Amino acid sequence: MSHRLRRTCLIAAAVVLLGAWPLRQAEAIVPSNPSYWQEAPTLEDWIRDLEGDDKSDRLFAARELRRQLAAAQRRLDRGRGDELRREEDRVFVGDLRIRLVGPARRALVAHKNVRRPCADILGLLGDPSALPDLRFALEVDQRRSVQKHVQRAIDELESQ
Repeated sequence: MSHRLRRTCLIAAAVVLLGAWPLRQAEAIVPSNPSYWQEAPTLEDWIRDLEGDDKSDRLFAARELRRQLAAAQRRLDRGRGDELRREEDRVFVGDLRIRLVGPARRALVAHKNVRRPCADILGLLGDPSALPDLRFALEVDQRRSVQKHVQRAIDELESQ
């Protein structure tokens, strides 16, 4: 057997033997049917997290809701895309106006770590009933970045 053939056989054997070991280890670590791979979080999940006790889940939910609402509002304002997409965005924003104003107002007043994204959400939703809560947050929170976002939401609601 030539030197080159012997080296190729050794390399192939090493790849086969060493390649099988990490696969067996990965099978032991990764669950066979993890629930978080099944479906994406729904609007109810985000709202539940916004009202929940976990500080990091609350902040993540507020940021995600703000992101989704801003993206839908931006698409509506620009008037781009097909009619079906615009109709989906109109329904989504309308649904958020109904279901998110209360939880966002409560989170704005109760939890200082979500005041900025909740102020943005309330400004985007355009519900004037949130003005007292926004004014309260403006008085209570001394952080400049939060005050800027809260004031922007107040200005948006007062201009309507």
